[in-house]
Amino acid sequence: MVGMDYRVRHLARIDPLPEQFFTTFGRFNKEVYTTMWGLSEYFGTGNLADRSVTDRLVEIDIPVLLTSGRYDTSTRQCRSSCWRACPTHAGRSSRTAHT
Repeated sequence: MVGMDYRVRHLARIDPLPEQFFTTFGRFNKEVYTTMWGLSEYFGTGNLADRSVTDRLVEIDIPVLLTSGRYDTSTRQCRSSCWRACPTHAGRSSRTAHT
C-alpha cells in the first residue's frame, strides 16, 4: 500500500508502529483533507494546491529556524526559497550533515 509506505517512511520510522499511530489516523477526516489537499500526498489537487504565502514571509520580524531531516517531505529547494524570503536570517546559515 503506497499510502502506508509513505507514512512509515516520513511519519513514523519505528517498527512496530505504536497503537497511537493507528488511533490518530483512525480519526483522520479524509473528506476535509481531500478537499483541502487532494487525493494524493504527492500531487496537490485540492483547494490549497496552488496556495502559497511565500511572498508574505518578508513580514516576519523575529528570528526563524527552518529545519528538516533526511526523511522529511520538505525539499532543500523549498527550505532555501523560504530562507531567502525571510528578512531576519541576515545572511546566516547553518547546515549539519545527516547522520
